[in-house]
Amino acid sequence: MRGTVTVPDCRLDPATAHLWTIDVEALDEPAFASLAAPLSEEEQDRASRFRFPRDRRTFVAAHGLVRQALSWAMPGVAPQDWRFAATREGRPEIAAPAVVRRPRFNLSSSAGRVACVVTADSDCGVDLQAMSGLRDLDLLSGNVLAAAERGEMAALPDDQRLERFFRLWTLKEAYAKACGLAPSCRSTGWPSAGDRTRSC
Repeated sequence: MRGTVTVPDCRLDPATAHLWTIDVEALDEPAFASLAAPLSEEEQDRASRFRFPRDRRTFVAAHGLVRQALSWAMPGVAPQDWRFAATREGRPEIAAPAVVRRPRFNLSSSAGRVACVVTADSDCGVDLQAMSGLRDLDLLSGNVLAAAERGEMAALPDDQRLERFFRLWTLKEAYAKACGLAPSCRSTGWPSAGDRTRSC
């Protein structure tokens, strides 16, 4: 498709981020089929490579959700008509159609849940992490939290530390994704979650 498509009925408010979530295990077959239907051949091929059915269904649901969320935001574009390309850091962006107002989006999945955030034209990020199966909280905290954040966690009662860790971790992951940082660039060198002086 060449040129620019004018879509007058865009539902996105520039000041608002819209968030969609799905519990993949709760999807019945008609709902799952509606998410799978608009996927491209390349997405279908990627889905077929997953070894485990649960991972395959999560991938399909996540990518179908992105397409439906974008078409909710811009009803003039059908879910199957969106085309995507990855940035150098691997962040997916809209490649086509060339709409006047190109929405921004981000996607995350974990433990059978998926989430998608869409904005009008602002960088955005979303992150999900399952709060289970964590063997060494202190070790992981040392890898992903800044010193001030680790100190904050150490001062909390034991029964509050896990939830606080996941709040900080998912916030920092979402921030990094919004900034387009590659996974190899994400480290304790990020600003702490309370630092408002640095922007993307």
